[in-house]
Amino acid sequence: QRFSKPWVGGSNPSGRAIILPVVGSASGTEEIYSESARDLGFAIAKNKLSMVYGGGSKGLMGVVADAALEGGTSVTGVITEKLHDVEVGHTQLTHLEVVSTMHERKSRMASLSDAIISLPGGVGTWEPFCSHLCLGCEKRRNGLCLA
Repeated sequence: QRFSKPWVGGSNPSGRAIILPVVGSASGTEEIYSESARDLGFAIAKNKLSMVYGGGSKGLMGVVADAALEGGTSVTGVITEKLHDVEVGHTQLTHLEVVSTMHERKSRMASLSDAIISLPGGVGTWEPFCSHLCLGCEKRRNGLCLA
């Protein structure tokens, strides 16, 4: 879909729009979930966009980040101290921010992102997607992938 206004990545020094993919920290039960996450990461890179996400290395979050990095784009992760210890924050990111609380994490990702995309998932995917729709919705575009 074409938009009437161009995206301007105000938070990013490169001027690239920053996409916030909301995906699961689990891999899902079907291979199509991992394939879709990988395709999304490559699409972000191919379209010369940047990415900010929850900072984890596991599950679909890790798949999207790995694909975006492999595609040559910058990826910023924002993770809480507690989740960093449990999920093992992604060590190959362009930048990883470790924050104290989940609220601070969501707020930071919302402030950095220009658009949000959610892949299918459970409550752990839908809750942050709905939160991000409200946090910063006046400044960014939002999308939902139904697969």
